[in-house]
Amino acid sequence: MTPEASSTGGNRGRDAIRMLFCFLIAFVLWLFNTLSYQHEDTINVKLEYRLAVNKINTNRLPDLALLQVRATGWQLLKESFFARSLVLDLGSYTNNTTLIANENKNLFSADMPDDIQIIHVVPDTMEMEIEASMQKKVPVFIHFIGIKENSWKIDSLIYNPDSISISGPESIVRKIDYWPTNPVRIHDINEVVKGVVALEPVEQNNITLSAVAASYGIIVYKDVAHTFSFEILLDSISGQKAIVAINCIIPSNKISTTKAENFNIEAQLSANGKRFNISCTRYPAYVQNIKLDQSFIPVTARE
Repeated sequence: MTPEASSTGGNRGRDAIRMLFCFLIAFVLWLFNTLSYQHEDTINVKLEYRLAVNKINTNRLPDLALLQVRATGWQLLKESFFARSLVLDLGSYTNNTTLIANENKNLFSADMPDDIQIIHVVPDTMEMEIEASMQKKVPVFIHFIGIKENSWKIDSLIYNPDSISISGPESIVRKIDYWPTNPVRIHDINEVVKGVVALEPVEQNNITLSAVAASYGIIVYKDVAHTFSFEILLDSISGQKAIVAINCIIPSNKISTTKAENFNIEAQLSANGKRFNISCTRYPAYVQNIKLDQSFIPVTARE
């Protein structure tokens, strides 16, 4: 290759670089100039709501809104990299049923930069149900399954918390008298059953509970027929004795702890002296339907 050809090739390469550099500068100048003008575009925003003190909304308001805006290209470019959230201050808004967004664009622009103009809001109409808020303390109801179905009875029951605070719209909270838990199935009797159960989930909007679960301990029993047998002394002189049986209804969890000394069986000699009248004069309060297998016993001849 001759020196002249080499010089020509080098000049062409430098010319290409100069052209590319000039094109880049022109593009940057064009971009800066374009972004400096006003443009229209849409941006998505998250919505939160601030109500007046002691006020609450009973239905679910939109979480998102689509704003058609006018701003410089620079501002719109910045918004494309920014997840914007707006807090709509409804403290002084007087309509408790409907928010017409495009008639109240100032509520949306309050949290927006000054150089962004809101042209249109979607959705335009937001249905609201704003009313007074209320807080109320109600008892917790542990929902046991198996006790009523098996005719069992509760011997002892403790749970914590035994009551909770409910906050929400007055029209809803005022009607709530207690708050149930999820079902707890009881399988065993005469034993302590312990556990933790979640409170029933909230279905209504804007209802809050001061707790989410309750711990419990319970003992259940059933009434069963049982027989206690006792040997009693009828006559200390003759030494006559008898076996007396008491048939009764007793809680199943009391059978093992109930002893003969918990009862008092008396034998009274009849007026004619031919028999002893038998009666039970003392027994535990939890024992029911007491029946003696024999109400009198003949007197045996004394030796």
